[in-house]
Amino acid sequence: MKRSVILFICSWYIINGVFAYDFSAVASSGQTLYYDIDAYGNVSVTYPNHGGTSYYSGYETPEGNLVIPDSVSFDGLTYRVSSIGGHAFFGCDGLTSVVIPNTITTIGYYAFGSCNHLTNVTIGTGVLYIEKHALDPDQLRRITSKAINPPTIVDRSLHSLAIIIVPCGAYTAYKTTAYWQQHAIYEDLLLDFSASTSDPTRGIVTINIEPTCDNREAQVQANAYHGYHFDHWSDGNTDNPRYIVVLQDTHLVAYFASDNGDDEGIEETAEEGVKLYQSNGQIVVEGAEGNRVTVYDVFGRMLATKRDEGGLLRFDVPATGTYLIRVGDSPARRVVVVR
Repeated sequence: MKRSVILFICSWYIINGVFAYDFSAVASSGQTLYYDIDAYGNVSVTYPNHGGTSYYSGYETPEGNLVIPDSVSFDGLTYRVSSIGGHAFFGCDGLTSVVIPNTITTIGYYAFGSCNHLTNVTIGTGVLYIEKHALDPDQLRRITSKAINPPTIVDRSLHSLAIIIVPCGAYTAYKTTAYWQQHAIYEDLLLDFSASTSDPTRGIVTINIEPTCDNREAQVQANAYHGYHFDHWSDGNTDNPRYIVVLQDTHLVAYFASDNGDDEGIEETAEEGVKLYQSNGQIVVEGAEGNRVTVYDVFGRMLATKRDEGGLLRFDVPATGTYLIRVGDSPARRVVVVR
């Protein structure tokens, strides 16, 4: 009798899918997410409790600003995250914003239902289908869609009061597509452009002109503090102020040099005890201990390679700039500024 009861309980759990999610993982934004893997190796985001009174009963609900990953690792394999299942975040009242990656193609039925504090959602370029009530929580007021072609939606896929931000040139496509057309739609560049300083004690960087849909040319300027001067940008360019046409996500870093010329430019590599520094216009590698050392420019083009046979390795480089150094077979590269 006891055995029959145990078999009945196990059968009930299997039939009702209490253990239906295959694994969980922590997103880069800090929340624990739950995933299903189908027979073809496709991974979807799901909810953890498939047999209780609520989808997250007994589990901590994701809160705050959520960034859903485009891939996730489990049992030694890495999987592409391709969909958000129905009710995946239903009732996650603490969510305030969500970024959906470019790998997601489908956002399921009521995926973000009853997420009552969710105000802002960004949809990646790969989304094709948004099912009914998927993005319809009460406070959702801004949906940014990076897809040039409008995803297929139905009535009440989106909250009726949400404004829609779309890529440059996509306004007409959205405004003439069923159910999107009932929303206020605005175009934006939807590219990440930023600039920063390598050392806030030496200088600051300002963006004087932001890129827009009408004019993609931006202007950045490096401003050195007393005792220092601007040297170069992270891609080797030395113009200051600098104009740049922004066609993709771009981040620039400004490097500053001492007016006294006493910079050493030493950086530790990932290999313990290895030092990289510049001396008289050369890159010097110390302590590579038999490893092959390769020098690349900022575009990844190999400039030189040598094997350490004891002592120092010296590399001549074509100009002042930023170079990437690889020691041995390690994929880690370090940036060395040569002045």
